[in-house]
Amino acid sequence: MGRSRWRLAAYAGLVALLALNAVLIGRLFGSFGSEAEPAPAEDLGATTTTPPSSAPTEDPVAVPSRDPAPDAPRILAAASDVEAWRTEGGRCGTPQLVERTLDAGLTWTPMSLDLGPVTRIRITGDGPVAVIGGGADCAPRYVTSADGEVWEDRSDLLAGSWYVMPIDPSRMMTPLGEADTPCAGGAATLDGFDVPHALIRCTDGSVQRTDDAGASWELVTTDGPAVAVSADVTGYVIATRSAACDGIAVASMAPEAEAVGAASGCATAVEADGVAVARAGTAVWLWVGTELLRSLDGGLTW
Repeated sequence: MGRSRWRLAAYAGLVALLALNAVLIGRLFGSFGSEAEPAPAEDLGATTTTPPSSAPTEDPVAVPSRDPAPDAPRILAAASDVEAWRTEGGRCGTPQLVERTLDAGLTWTPMSLDLGPVTRIRITGDGPVAVIGGGADCAPRYVTSADGEVWEDRSDLLAGSWYVMPIDPSRMMTPLGEADTPCAGGAATLDGFDVPHALIRCTDGSVQRTDDAGASWELVTTDGPAVAVSADVTGYVIATRSAACDGIAVASMAPEAEAVGAASGCATAVEADGVAVARAGTAVWLWVGTELLRSLDGGLTW
C-alpha cells in the first residue's frame, strides 16, 4: 500500500507539472496571430503575456515623470493612393498637429487630438485609424476614429500594442509588456506587423526586427542608413540613403526576412532632415522636407 501511494503521488505531481508547462506556453504563444481582419492595432483581442526580463513589473501605463521627451520623428500612414495621415515633431505637454489628406496631398485637414508627442499612427485595411501619443503628464493614450471627425478613447488597448513611450524614446511597449528598446541611442519609430513581428528604426539609422513579440531583436541588413520605416498589411517598407541611389531608395521586406530586398526604385529628393514613408497596396508615399512624393507602381516611378 505504501509503494502504491508513493507511485500515485508521483504520477499526480508529474501531471501537475505538465499542466503548468502547458499554461505557460499557452500564455506566451496564445496571442500570436495575423491581422486577417481589419483592426486599428495588432493587439485587439490579444492577451497580454508575461513581460521579458528587461521589462519592469509595475503597471506599464503608469503616469511617468513630467520631464519632457525629445521631439518626436515624422510619421506617415497611408490608407489608399489618395488618403494618408501625417504628423511631425511634438513634445510632452504640447498638442501635436495630426493631418489627413483625401486628395493625394493637395490639401491637408488638421485633427484636434490633444496628444503630444504622437508615436504611432496605424491604419489597417478598411478599419479605423488608431493614434497613440502622450496625454496628460505625457502618459500614453490610444484614440481611434472611423471618419477622422469623431474620436474614441481606447486606452484600454495600450497594453499589448506596439509603440515608443511618449516620454522616453529609450522605452517601448510590446505585446509582452514595457521594455527597453534595442537601440543604443533610442528609437525613432516602431512599427508592428502583427503580435510577434515588428520593426524598429534606431536614431543611428540602423534597423532591427523581432519575431517573438520583442523578447529578442536582431539587426536587419540594409543598403544604407534607414531614414524611415513603415508597416502595412503585407509587410514592411523601408527608405534608405543608399550610395547606389541618387536620392532615397525604397524597398520592401517580409516580416520573416533578415535583410531588406532590392530597392524597387529611387525617389529623387532633396537632402533634408525629416523623412517618413508609407504604403497602401501599390501606392507608396514619401515625405521628405517640404516635398511629398507619391508612387503608384510600388516605388518604380515617382
